[in-house]
Amino acid sequence: MQHVARNIQIVGENSLLNALLAGFLKDAVDAECVYCASLADAARGKRVEAEQHLVLIDCFALRRDAVLSLVESAPLRKVTEWRPTLFNLHPEMGIEHTAIESGIRGFFYLDDPLTSLAKGICALFDNEYWISRKLLVNFFTEPNHAVNFVSLHPELTLRESELIGLLTQGMSNQAIADLLFISIPTVKSHLSSIYRKIKVTNRLQAVRWAERAASSLPLPYKYGEYPAHYSILPKS
Repeated sequence: MQHVARNIQIVGENSLLNALLAGFLKDAVDAECVYCASLADAARGKRVEAEQHLVLIDCFALRRDAVLSLVESAPLRKVTEWRPTLFNLHPEMGIEHTAIESGIRGFFYLDDPLTSLAKGICALFDNEYWISRKLLVNFFTEPNHAVNFVSLHPELTLRESELIGLLTQGMSNQAIADLLFISIPTVKSHLSSIYRKIKVTNRLQAVRWAERAASSLPLPYKYGEYPAHYSILPKS
């Protein structure tokens, strides 16, 4: 199996603890780990030779307004493709929905063990999302959190529009079925209907159609700026 070069940028002001964490993660997830004080430094420090990147943002001792400022900042938008993830997050802070909308891929809380951190980072490198099922369900049931593809293709149903949003986030049929509480055959039936209506033949073509369609929406709903659907977390 070919080795995949991985790079983790740990962002935070506690250089001693983050240096220790970098040493742990280097062995635990087989990645080059460096630490820096700010997201701007992380953006400048991207390792070109690495094939996969992850930005791990330390929230320890940060107030709620400071964390919100981080996840809504311009520097974060520069690293959204690098799997930005929050760790040492207080579980009662209540910023997760805003963070998801801003492109955060996962959350690790103050009491999470290092083994959970390592497991989650491996999942993130596999293009999954480390977000609890309960949080995702709550996020999806709030209004205006999905691109309405029905407005772009009137033959689509609301459920089909929802599935297209999930496809764009790389979710498997099983993950979609689990999230929406439907069977895999029902998922496949919806996908077949979607492919027929938008005149594509496979999943990749459907995702590309969705990207082009969403890019035609007026601000603030352009692709990459609207709140997206996120993959299901394989844990309780």
